[in-house]
Amino acid sequence: MKVRVNRFIRGGTYFVSFQSIDLTPDDAQRFEKFGAPAVRISVGIQPKTVVPVAISSLNPSQTAGFNNEDDAKQYEERVSNEVKALYDGIRAKQDQFSQTREVDL
Repeated sequence: MKVRVNRFIRGGTYFVSFQSIDLTPDDAQRFEKFGAPAVRISVGIQPKTVVPVAISSLNPSQTAGFNNEDDAKQYEERVSNEVKALYDGIRAKQDQFSQTREVDL
């Protein structure tokens, strides 16, 4: 899995959004088994709404606007780091539970 960062300026506002891309079959299987962890992202311009979004469901419509470039870059770095940490955590999980067995009675 990769995350694409989209940045643009419109009307003096600095916008940042994220998009989940290149989801592998292994990623999809892990998310199906363990659930896709959620990252808290901002949506809208001041005041922003903060919503949890599964890292596998990030899309460009979830855009946050900022009054200056530094705030936009700090937001981008925070979300990118959180997504990476959550993804590393789900990749480290192993399914030691699932099995089918027969029991003699």
